[in-house]
Amino acid sequence: MNIWHDMREEKIVAKVFDSQADTYGASTTAFGQFLADFEKKRILREFTDTKGLLLDVGTGWGRYAIELTEMGLDVVGIDISRKMLETAMIRREKESKHHLVQANALWLPFKDDTFDYVLFVRSLKYVKDYFGVLDEVSRVLRCNGKLVIYDVGNVYTLNYLYQKVYSFIIKNKKKDDPLPYYKFSVFALKRYLRNKGFGNFVINGYLHIPRRFYKKISRKNYLEAIFKIEKIMDMVLPSGLLGYSFILSAIKER
Repeated sequence: MNIWHDMREEKIVAKVFDSQADTYGASTTAFGQFLADFEKKRILREFTDTKGLLLDVGTGWGRYAIELTEMGLDVVGIDISRKMLETAMIRREKESKHHLVQANALWLPFKDDTFDYVLFVRSLKYVKDYFGVLDEVSRVLRCNGKLVIYDVGNVYTLNYLYQKVYSFIIKNKKKDDPLPYYKFSVFALKRYLRNKGFGNFVINGYLHIPRRFYKKISRKNYLEAIFKIEKIMDMVLPSGLLGYSFILSAIKER
């Protein structure tokens, strides 16, 4: 692990999210709103009828922390962006009682075996040393605790292949987003977590075809029909073709 590289990229991520604190997560398209609602329902389903202490890594302004607290969990949200946490504090005073801590996922400021649950929502992809982050997760998660990761960037997908081919053809395509993104294989994550003592894996994927095509659909009923097909595709496709977006859950068994 290159600690100086990690610290530099941490500052980049923190600076970008500081600048987006007031607008982050706002959906401006029919597909964007549909996907946001779909993801939220799917993620919250992982914590139905549960109690205990949950760590929300990359909590942002607290979208999930607020909901999870209302569901009866005791939530600690961490983020490296101070501005995001300030926004979360305002919303917390109005809507929730969850705890907020400014921290880096590579160095979690918590004792061993502290949490019953750990949740990542679109946050693991910003860390180059994501295996180092998973080491920290394993340390702070109690035995029989549950880890849930929702993210995008699974490399064994048609979506990812399309992006690589498109980028190769449009060689002068300019990257407007200053954030560093790191792609990973869902199955590499699973292998690493298994070696860390995790088991009872459940992995689901969606966005099997390039996202560009979904964005052209403006009617909710059409999107709902396509996502029913997505569910079938996830069940029948070979394991290497899970969707570009995925949700992985696992239990720490030792």
